Amino acid sequence: MLIQELANTFVNTIKDVASIVTLIAVFQIFVIKKSIPNLGRVLFGAILVIIGLTFFLIGLEKALFPLGELMAKQLSSPEFLKDHYSGSLTNWQAYYWIYIFAALIGFSTTIAEPSLYAVAVKANEVSGGTIGTFYLRFVVAIGVALALAVGTYRIVVGGSLATYIMVGYIVVIIQTIFVKKDIVALAYDSGGVTTSTVTVPIVAALGLGLASVVPGRNPALDGFGLIAFASVFPIITVLGYAQIIDLITYISKIKKAENRLMKFNLIVALVDPSITEKVVKTAKDSGATGDVIIQGKGSGIDSSSFLGHSIRDKTDIILLIVEEHHTKKIMDTVSEECNIEDPGNGVLIALNIDKVAGFSNQIKAIRENLKTEQL
Repeated sequence: MLIQELANTFVNTIKDVASIVTLIAVFQIFVIKKSIPNLGRVLFGAILVIIGLTFFLIGLEKALFPLGELMAKQLSSPEFLKDHYSGSLTNWQAYYWIYIFAALIGFSTTIAEPSLYAVAVKANEVSGGTIGTFYLRFVVAIGVALALAVGTYRIVVGGSLATYIMVGYIVVIIQTIFVKKDIVALAYDSGGVTTSTVTVPIVAALGLGLASVVPGRNPALDGFGLIAFASVFPIITVLGYAQIIDLITYISKIKKAENRLMKFNLIVALVDPSITEKVVKTAKDSGATGDVIIQGKGSGIDSSSFLGHSIRDKTDIILLIVEEHHTKKIMDTVSEECNIEDPGNGVLIALNIDKVAGFSNQIKAIRENLKTEQL
C-alpha cells in the first residue's frame, strides 16, 4: 500500500517538476539562445528535488496533516475541556489550550520554515548586517503565533473571516504610511514566505480539525482561513518591529543631543582692540556661538588692570558662548592664533554659563537650534 502511494506520488512529482524544467529550458534555448550552463549539475539537482518532494508529500499525508487535525480534535473535545475548564463549554475561554497550542505550533513551524530562513539570509546580506537573520525570523514567527491564536479564536466564536482580514490589512496600510519605505517590501514578502512547505499543512489541518469539533461550525466554511491570518500578521509584526526600532533610535538621539547640549561655558576674552576681530573669527571658526564685544575702561587704581593686563583705556571684552566639550579646543586655538600669551595681548577666562546671569534666553534658543540640527 505504502509502496503504491510512493510510486504514484513520485510519478505526479515528476510531472509537476517536468513542466517547470521544460519552461526554463524553452526560455534558455529559444529566447536567451544559450545552452544551459552546468547542465549535469542542474539535472542532478532536479532529481534531488523530485525525490525530496516525493518523500515530503508522503510525510505530509501520513504525519503532519493527521497530527494537526488530531491535536485540534483532542484539545477541543468535550472531555478535555471539562477537565480543564469549570465554566460553560460554549464560552470562548474554554478553548484556551487551543489558542496556546496554535500560537506555539505557529511559532515553531515558522522558525523551521526553510523559505523564511532563505529570505532572512538574503535580507541580512543585502542590508549589510543591519537586518539580523535571527531577529527577522523571530519577529515573523511571533506574527504567525498571534495569527493562529486569533484565527482559532475566530473559529471558536464564529466571527466573520472577511472582517478580521480587512481589519488586519487596514492596520497594515496605516503602518505602511508611517514606516520607513526600505522595510515595507521585506515585510510584505515575510507574510508570503510563512505560508510555505512546513507551516501550511499543519495550519490547514489545525483549522479543519477544530471546525469539525466545535459545535455549530462547518469545516468547509469555518475550517479554512488560518493561512490568511498567517499571511497578514507577520506583515504587521515586521512593520511594528521596524517602527519600534525607529522610535528607540529617535529617543536615543534625543537623549544624546540633550546630554550634549546641556552644558555650555562662557569664554571671557580681555584683548587689545587691534586683535578683537581676529579673536572673534578664530573662536567662531572653532565652534563658538554668538559674541558680545564690550569696550572696557578701568576706573580707579584698583580696577586699572586685571591679571596684569591693562584695561584703562584700550581693552575690548569679548563674551563667547561655547559648548563645554569644545571649550579647551577653542581657547587653545584662539590663544595660539592670536598670540594671547604675548605680554599685553589679552586674557582668556572660561566660566560655567549656568552660573552667569543674563544668558538664559540666549542659551535656551541655542540649545533648541542645535537639537533640531542633530535630529
